[in-house]
Amino acid sequence: VIAALQLIPGRAYLRIAHDGLVVRTPFKTTRWAWNDIENFDAYEIQQRYSSSKHVGFDRRELTPERQGFWKTLNRGISGVDVGLPDTYGMRHTDLAELLNATRDRYATEHGPSASAVADMRREVSAVTNG
Repeated sequence: VIAALQLIPGRAYLRIAHDGLVVRTPFKTTRWAWNDIENFDAYEIQQRYSSSKHVGFDRRELTPERQGFWKTLNRGISGVDVGLPDTYGMRHTDLAELLNATRDRYATEHGPSASAVADMRREVSAVTNG
């Protein structure tokens, strides 16, 4: 039923525009401004006999102290804070490159974010304590 809903024109899409990213699924529409996004990453989740390829991104304001259990679990599995529901007919690596280039073009905030600084501190702490 869900697959059939996605075939209805306008029910599922990815809109890439100067003001941000819009992801529409049959049940929900989510918007992110380019300044809310750290970077996009292509990743692959290995299952027993197959794998699935995805694109996701890290949110600039999300630090380990500010995320709940499920976000932490998702990040541990995928390596990103938010995963896109589809690759929209593109190779996952190509979509990640396109989204990173668009973010670099339209975002006004660049440089290390609170999320990136927290990741760097955690890595330094692991090296010095381990």
